[in-house]
Amino acid sequence: AAHRLAMKIFLAGCALLWVACASLQLNDPDPWYWVVVYGVAAAVTVLEVFKPMPALAYGVVFGLACGYAVTLGAPAEAEWSLGLDSEILRELGGRSLVSIFGVAMAFRALRRVYTEDG
Repeated sequence: AAHRLAMKIFLAGCALLWVACASLQLNDPDPWYWVVVYGVAAAVTVLEVFKPMPALAYGVVFGLACGYAVTLGAPAEAEWSLGLDSEILRELGGRSLVSIFGVAMAFRALRRVYTEDG
């Protein structure tokens, strides 16, 4: 029971982090993609506090976080070859945080399916 409470507190903290990240993106040159990524991550995380979410929900979070990498394509490659600027680093950091979170929570959801104490 104590580990469930600790997990709910952790998830609430993550949800607050995603909401803060989404609000910080409002002054970014390409805000709406990031607001959606962080917003979906926040929504799924809040829902997890009240009801266990399926692994697919976290797969969507992971897919959204990684999906934009495909659309960055050559322009991002050109910027990387010229040197890392702060926006590229922020986007890489945000994408990494959301992706790692999505994968970890998907594995946790799958564990719940295959064990009774998940």
